[in-house]
Amino acid sequence: MEFEPPVLFALDARTSSVPSSSGDAIVPRCIPAGSRLWRDGAERLASTRWSKSVASACANNESWQQQFATAQRRPRFGSQRAARAHRKTMNHPPRMPWGAFPDVIILAAEPVVKRHPEYAKAKSGDIGAARALVAELVSQDRLEAVKSLLRRGPGQHGLPTLVSAHAHERGGINAIPIALATLLGTRLGLPREATVVQTNVVSHTGASGYGRLARQARFSGELQPGREYVLVDNFVGQGGTLANLRGWVHAVGGKAIGARVLTGKKHSARLSPSKERLDALRERHGVGLEQWWRDQFGHSFDCLTQSEARYLERSPNAETIRSRLAAAKQEGDGRSN
Repeated sequence: MEFEPPVLFALDARTSSVPSSSGDAIVPRCIPAGSRLWRDGAERLASTRWSKSVASACANNESWQQQFATAQRRPRFGSQRAARAHRKTMNHPPRMPWGAFPDVIILAAEPVVKRHPEYAKAKSGDIGAARALVAELVSQDRLEAVKSLLRRGPGQHGLPTLVSAHAHERGGINAIPIALATLLGTRLGLPREATVVQTNVVSHTGASGYGRLARQARFSGELQPGREYVLVDNFVGQGGTLANLRGWVHAVGGKAIGARVLTGKKHSARLSPSKERLDALRERHGVGLEQWWRDQFGHSFDCLTQSEARYLERSPNAETIRSRLAAAKQEGDGRSN
């Protein structure tokens, strides 16, 4: 296989012990008993919210069940830094001010991507469809924009590493970020990090702006401290998922230096909020809302994206924001049960 997936996933259904209705879909699999991935995977997944998926997929594997049950009682982490980051992010996904973070590079137009015959299958977990989608839509011209990462030269730890999160959506596990990271890595000679997973279901597809703000993505995995990372995703809308992935990368000791997505809104390419946008948000809704925001989400308005800040600034008043976010979170909790 071109890409070595995280423990929970198999890119080729033929390698999985779990039957799949689609021959090339990403499906949960049971790792061979006694292997390193079998031991490490049980402990890593016990610290995430994939427990139900693993237990269901591996219901007939007694060895896995015993190992997984042990890990649930005694979760461990690959480093003290990872353990500290996990404790730090128990209440809130980490975020940080943007500084000089560059605009996201969008590789294909949104209408073209969403009308592509392979798009729906790719978003639902068909890795073959995802590979075909990105291979056809990511042109050589757009790759030149990605190559700007290489012109700065390798950092202390070598070339930047591509990191994409494996997100679980309503239709399945979105295969587009994996396929895009694989294509970029192959064409540009960049390494890829395969251990990172999104540990919650946020149901962002088709959601309102309040839904995206209320249900924020969390991540888990093992990164190398000090290494530079480039974030890869299928879409940028409000930019919250990229903001949280960037925050998590920094929380575990890495450094996110840019982001590349298959498609998205042009006005969302800028993630760092302007001073004018933040001033307008604070003037419209007052300091009380920002303090409430810190209590709810663990960060100030400076860590919002430009699109998130614009959405909140255009909301009628602070009470509307609070009530709509509460309703959106409750709706999301119902979807994930």
